[in-house]
Amino acid sequence: MTTTLKNSTQSSESSIVHWQPAIWQDYLNYRDDLASEITSYRLFFNVNQLLITDMGGEGLNHSRFTELISLVLSLWSMQFSGQELTSCGRTLLEKPETRAASPDLVFYLGADIPVWQKLQILL
Repeated sequence: MTTTLKNSTQSSESSIVHWQPAIWQDYLNYRDDLASEITSYRLFFNVNQLLITDMGGEGLNHSRFTELISLVLSLWSMQFSGQELTSCGRTLLEKPETRAASPDLVFYLGADIPVWQKLQILL
């Protein structure tokens, strides 16, 4: 089963997004094709459903809010120096064949922080 989608499933006239039926290979094809795009896309896959959103540039309010969250968590980690906190924002997280997402911010708390290595798949 394959699907054909526009580059964005989000209408410029509406903030409603639409998930489309897809298989993991469809997701991989879009992921690899969109990697060469200049504009900013967010790509999501959840159990045979695909969502592509054209994020454009971050708005000022959105940017300020994400920076505020990073600042608050950084201050928190300085108060509790025994806890290891790592920020991995604006990355692509994948659980092959099942899920993928590209969140604004990702924070890992603790010592078992995943480290990417070439040809390694983290589950």
